[in-house]
Amino acid sequence: MTLSLSIEAVDDRVVVHASAAVPGEGNAEQCLRARTALWRRAGVGS
Repeated sequence: MTLSLSIEAVDDRVVVHASAAVPGEGNAEQCLRARTALWRRAGVGS
């Protein structure tokens, strides 16, 4: 599994880019869970 998180400052706010990739077929749900966890850890959408 590959997890990626980048944070950048844009004007007066912080923009967080998060993505997760799971190689192989049938892992879309796993990928979505990993991405959701990344967003939560980054404080996005909370």
